[in-house]
Amino acid sequence: MSNIIWCWETYFNISNQTLSKIILVCTFVFCLVEFLRKRKRDKSQSNEGPIAEANARERHDWRYFWWSYQALKIVIAIYFIVTIVKFLFT
Repeated sequence: MSNIIWCWETYFNISNQTLSKIILVCTFVFCLVEFLRKRKRDKSQSNEGPIAEANARERHDWRYFWWSYQALKIVIAIYFIVTIVKFLFT
């Protein structure tokens, strides 16, 4: 038993780098679908009353932080996309 070595090439006839690229593309497609799908809002929340007004004030107060957070996410996503493309074409 000690001389038996198991590897992907034996069973799937695929190299490790090709397998990692396939997994990376599948993961990227899944993340892209999750990013682009519409966010479902809870329909049970009413748009009137003191709680809705407090929520609107809080969103207004935190809007600059939210914008900077979204911009940072976009920059990181672009970096990862460029890295993925470079890896896929090597």
